[in-house]
Amino acid sequence: MDFFDNALNKAKEALEIVSQKTEEVVATGKQKYNIATLENQCNKSFKALGQLYYNKAKDTEIEDTEIKFLVDSISQTKAEIEAIKKELESEK
Repeated sequence: MDFFDNALNKAKEALEIVSQKTEEVVATGKQKYNIATLENQCNKSFKALGQLYYNKAKDTEIEDTEIKFLVDSISQTKAEIEAIKKELESEK
């Protein structure tokens, strides 16, 4: 009987360890999900801030050359997109 009692006790200990590890993995997974959610939220805020700044800056004189380059680049890209859309529409 001692053999079976020892085996049963070892099995219980193993299940407790597996249970603890599973809980740790789940907790870590939840934290990683929370990080990804917050990073996504931050990226959306950066995008909204950039769009807001672009909309305000595109019609003003900009002295900062880096900002001016980015605003001009966005404006040019938007113009190219519109030209392609018009081209597609005219082909229909």
